[in-house]
Amino acid sequence: MSDIKRNIRNQTEPEDTADDNYDTRIRNHRKHTGYAILIVILVLAVTVLIVVMVTRKSSFSGYTSLGHITLSSDSQSVIRSFGDGFVKITRDGASAYDNACNALWDVTFEISEPAVDMCGNYFIAYDKGGLNMYIVGVDGFSKSIRTNLPILKGVVSANGVAAVILEDSTADYIRMFDKEGNTVSDIKVVLSQTGTPINIDISEDGDYMMVSYVTIEGTKLASSVVFYNFGSAGQDVNQKLIGGFASDALVPAVYFINDAVAASISENQLRLYSVGRNVAEIKTIDFEDRVNRIFYSDKYIGIVTMPEDGDYVIRVYDAKGQQEMKYETDFLYDHYGFTDSYIYMYADSDVKMLNMAADTVFEYTFDDDVVAFDIQSGDKYYVHASPSLIERIKLK
Repeated sequence: MSDIKRNIRNQTEPEDTADDNYDTRIRNHRKHTGYAILIVILVLAVTVLIVVMVTRKSSFSGYTSLGHITLSSDSQSVIRSFGDGFVKITRDGASAYDNACNALWDVTFEISEPAVDMCGNYFIAYDKGGLNMYIVGVDGFSKSIRTNLPILKGVVSANGVAAVILEDSTADYIRMFDKEGNTVSDIKVVLSQTGTPINIDISEDGDYMMVSYVTIEGTKLASSVVFYNFGSAGQDVNQKLIGGFASDALVPAVYFINDAVAASISENQLRLYSVGRNVAEIKTIDFEDRVNRIFYSDKYIGIVTMPEDGDYVIRVYDAKGQQEMKYETDFLYDHYGFTDSYIYMYADSDVKMLNMAADTVFEYTFDDDVVAFDIQSGDKYYVHASPSLIERIKLK
């Protein structure tokens, strides 16, 4: 009997050993797989960190000219990046150029002093206080519109839909046009009921519009910011109204940061809103000092406040209202803007750029006054204009 037990034991032991080896291999495989995943994660994290550090620490000492066009001394122009090149807009028309400064097309205007709004592949040029407006596309498409009432403010979306505030004595109108010049919406604003519309913006997709109204209550000014939806979600809403917010301060500035986030700015306050079928307030940010400059991209909004004494303060917020950067300076620039990674500002003949860590990455004094400095692509390519030339440059 003992021999039989010994034989059985000898036959079963190799099976146990095989199972143990199999479990060991599984454990080792899982361990090695875990190590491999961890290594990949670490490599990606280090790569991202390096890219961020390089971006933050990189700086430019000068620029290379990639081409230019000359301007006549009596030319009063608005110069903006447009498509792959840039466009020059005057009261007589617009001229587009490619990224090598070669002429692409021209359109003619009849505008005393052009006011311009641009979004994506379209811009509008209109006569503020006049009746003429032009919708222009990146391919040279243009449509002229003549209104029956003076234009107070005009804005355009990326698909060519334009919205204007038209002034009248007893009732103003907020009118929308498609890119062919057809009226697609006309909202009558009775001044004694709603107030006076003082500013307007339209989302990039053309579906949403926000309007700042001002009313006089006794001796006090009050404001409201009202949102409209002209897309599918607004079809079942009376006059397409989807929300409104009251303010006891004048709200002169309203912007869509992107299709889902909008901002209103008063003298001492920034409000952010989420926009969709309904509108909700994301965050309210109060400032001790007066807001003096506003600039924005599809990710950030920048606020420059002007103290009674001390330095000016530049603050940058993301679309959720989180402060991303703060920078103090003793100089107030005329113009501010965003690139992919930087903030640029210019005044007189000086241009300065900061990264999001508030480090100076570019500072340059041109020979002539800078009348325009606009991002063209990435962080290195810009359109720079002086009174005598427009130049495409690459920072180096």
